[in-house]
Amino acid sequence: MNTQKKKEFYRVCLMHAWLGFVGWKFCPSLRWNQLYAIECVKTRVCQYQALENGKGIEIAKQIVKAKIEGQNRVLKKYGLKPFDSNVENVRNKKRLLIIESRHARLYFSQIRKLFPKSIRPEKRKTYKAYDGINNVFNFGYYVLKCRVHKALLKAKLEPYLGFLHSLQHGKPSLVCDFQDLYRYLIDDFLIERCRKLRKNDFVVVTDFIMRLKMGKRIISANMKQIL
Repeated sequence: MNTQKKKEFYRVCLMHAWLGFVGWKFCPSLRWNQLYAIECVKTRVCQYQALENGKGIEIAKQIVKAKIEGQNRVLKKYGLKPFDSNVENVRNKKRLLIIESRHARLYFSQIRKLFPKSIRPEKRKTYKAYDGINNVFNFGYYVLKCRVHKALLKAKLEPYLGFLHSLQHGKPSLVCDFQDLYRYLIDDFLIERCRKLRKNDFVVVTDFIMRLKMGKRIISANMKQIL
C-alpha cells in the first residue's frame, strides 16, 4: 500500500470513528440501534451455544411435547382419542422428528372426520393442495408463521437457527419450531368455523393461474357477493 492510499485509508477510518462518536453522543436513535445490535449478538450467541452444550435437544423435546399436548386439547374437545406426549427418554433429534411426524399424521387423520364428507380431505397436503380444507389450513398456518417470525425478531433470536426442524437454505427453522406450539389454536378455530361449509363454498382450482389476474378476479367477485 503506497503512502497516498495509506492516508486515504486512515482518513476514512477516522471519519467513521468520529461519526460513530457523534452518533452515540448526540443521536439517541442511533445509540438505541447500536445497543439493540449488541443485545441481538448476545442473544444469538447463546442460541448458537445451546446447540452445542446439550440444551438444544432438551428444547426440541419440549417443543414436541408441547405440540402433542396442544393436539390432545383439540382431540379431547371434540371427543377424539388423545396421544401419549411422553418424549423424555428420547435422546436424539432424528427420533423426535419421527415421533412428531407420526403424531401429526394420526392427528389429522382424526380431525379430518370432523368436516362434512363433501369437503373432507383424504390426507393433509401442503404443496399444490387444491382442495378447500387443506388450503384453509395452509392459509391459517401461513398467517401464524408470519406472526411468529415477527415475534422472534423482536426477541432478538435468529429465526433460521432452529432446535427441532432441519437447517436448510431459506428455511426459518426456529419459526417452524415455535409455529408448532400454536398450530392447535389455528386447528380449533378452523374446525369450529368450517364444519358448516359445503362444497359449493369453495372454488376448485387445479392451476397456478389463480395467483395471477384470474385468481384476483374470482376472489374479487366472491367478495362482492359476500358484501
